[in-house]
Amino acid sequence: MKAYNEIAGAYAEENNSEKIVNNMIPLLDRFITYAGKGRYILDVGCGHGRDAKYFSEKGFNVTAIDLSKGLLAIAKKAAPKADFKVMDMTELDFPDSSFDGLWACASFLHVPKEFANDTLKGFYNVLMPEGLLFLCVKDGDSEGFVNSKAYGGCERYFSDYRLGELEPLLDASGFEMVETIADGKFINTYSRAKK
Repeated sequence: MKAYNEIAGAYAEENNSEKIVNNMIPLLDRFITYAGKGRYILDVGCGHGRDAKYFSEKGFNVTAIDLSKGLLAIAKKAAPKADFKVMDMTELDFPDSSFDGLWACASFLHVPKEFANDTLKGFYNVLMPEGLLFLCVKDGDSEGFVNSKAYGGCERYFSDYRLGELEPLLDASGFEMVETIADGKFINTYSRAKK
C-alpha cells in the first residue's frame, strides 16, 4: 500500500469530486435497501472514507479498514463516527458473523486472483447469515501492475473480471448473487451469504 500512501491526497481529492459522489449514491442507497434492518457495516478498503461517511451519517455502525495509513488519516477526518483500523482484507481479524453488510468498493480488485477465493471466504466468515456483500471490480481481462498517469506514474496492482468469471467465484465462496449492475467499465454486484 506504499502507492496509496504516496498518492493519498490526490486520490482523495479526485474521488470526492461531485460527479463521482453523485454516481456512487444510487449504489450506496441500494446497499442500504438490501441491508434492511442490519446496522453493522464493514467498509473494506475504505480509502479516504467517502463511503464510510455516507453510511455513518445514515445511522449505521461502520467499521472501516485499509492498509494505507495515509488514506486512513484522511478518512478519520471525513467520517469521525466510523471506527477505522489498519488491516489487510485478505486476513480479516474479526469474529465470525460480526457484520450485516460488507462493502468492498474498488478494493477487492487489488487482490491477486490466486488469493481471490480465500479472500471471499474471509468476507463470508465475518458476515452474518444472509449478510450482504457489495463488490465493485473493473470489467476486463487484465491482471497485474498498472502505472497510472493520473498519479504521476504510481504503480498499482489490478485484477479485472468478467461477469462470467465473477459469478462462479462468488458462488464457490458461499454467496448468492442478488443483483448485478455493469456498465462496460465496472461490475457492481450485490450478493448474500448463504448460511
